[in-house]
Amino acid sequence: MREHAPEGPLREVLSALLATRPRVILRTSPHQGGQPHLGVIAAQHDRLADDDTSMGSSTAARRVGLQPHQAAVAARARQFAEALGLPPRVIDSVTRAALWHDEGKRDPRFQIMLWGGNRAAADIAEQPLAKSGIAPSDRAAFVRARTAAGYPDGMRHESLSARIAAARLTGDHDIHSDLVIHLVASHHGHARPLLPPVVDPRPTKVTVDDLGPFDTADTIDWQQPHRFSQLNDAYGRWGLALLETIVRLADIWCSARNETIEDKP
Repeated sequence: MREHAPEGPLREVLSALLATRPRVILRTSPHQGGQPHLGVIAAQHDRLADDDTSMGSSTAARRVGLQPHQAAVAARARQFAEALGLPPRVIDSVTRAALWHDEGKRDPRFQIMLWGGNRAAADIAEQPLAKSGIAPSDRAAFVRARTAAGYPDGMRHESLSARIAAARLTGDHDIHSDLVIHLVASHHGHARPLLPPVVDPRPTKVTVDDLGPFDTADTIDWQQPHRFSQLNDAYGRWGLALLETIVRLADIWCSARNETIEDKP
């Protein structure tokens, strides 16, 4: 089966799945005389996880720094966009979104979570993390880390990431700002048009470089539905979905391989 898949992520995913020991679950029905009639094959692998959950988007086989991860995702996103022959302004916008997609992980509570709930380790770390080093299959460890860190259950780092991206875009006319903000907000499949409306019960201030503090109480961007509608008009439904896919796939690609900027193609 894997030999017939095209080169690239699909073949990699199939290879990883086939390398696991699958569990075959046989379910019976009283209407079928108790005979097994349905088989479900389930496989779990430490390199694979759902990227649309907080756990899946932040766990990996080893710890990965935020800046090296974002730089690698930006390089891959540009590579994919150029291969598709997209216009230069769109390529630059996609690349910029990929470069800032995880900025919301700078929240101190998120960093403590990525350090397994170890507040001291997060405080003395030389750089913020993008990936925790917690195995994607170890949900219990992730829940313990999130609880110890005090990061609200269900809150999305993409919300803060999009706000940071918007602040960085001020006065930049060489790229499509609304597209960048949307691609950052939607890079795990949400924000179409809204991120989950989770209220931060204990808001904190997150200081980013020279941009100043960001208040995590502002978790919902009510301009996003209008932005999403306009982008659908500008690029078409399938066109916008394609641009979202480029950023999301670049993130998945680099996360699955622990690829950093040092591994830039």
